[in-house]
Amino acid sequence: MTNKLFTVIAEILEVPSTAITAQTSAATEKHWDSLRHMQIIFAVEDAFGVHFRDEEIPLLTSVQAISNALASYGANPV
Repeated sequence: MTNKLFTVIAEILEVPSTAITAQTSAATEKHWDSLRHMQIIFAVEDAFGVHFRDEEIPLLTSVQAISNALASYGANPV
């Protein structure tokens, strides 16, 4: 897990990057609603130069899931 990914997600959620962990998810973070979920997806895609498939997006509801998806695309989440 990396500071870059944490920073991107923290900016969208409007929380300190130190508040983001691999376990941060839509279920644990009150600011992670459906609108911010899409903002996170778009920001991560831009930051890491990937494009998630439409069917993946609903499954990317945690930092760990996003990190795993980035790795599957060969993107280094560092």
